[in-house]
Amino acid sequence: ALKWYRRAAEAGQTAAQVRLGDVLSDGITLPADYVEACQWLLLATQSDNNRLLQVQLRRVKAKLNPEQIQQAEQRADAISEKLEQQKNAEKR
Repeated sequence: ALKWYRRAAEAGQTAAQVRLGDVLSDGITLPADYVEACQWLLLATQSDNNRLLQVQLRRVKAKLNPEQIQQAEQRADAISEKLEQQKNAEKR
């Protein structure tokens, strides 16, 4: 299931980005990866900035140091740019 969440998240599906962030931060089904979880939650907030999502993002960020947060933000920005380029290419 993680593979499909990742594919959908990479394709820009907000619900999949949130779910992937949850799975990566809970540490139950696999070891927690808070940087990657933060990355996906940051991306999700770009299209759905609701209160619950903000709480989830703050919870994950609280487990990271400033450098890790910056790394997650850079990754999220790179994915966001890639998605925007794909969207623009499809319009042509």
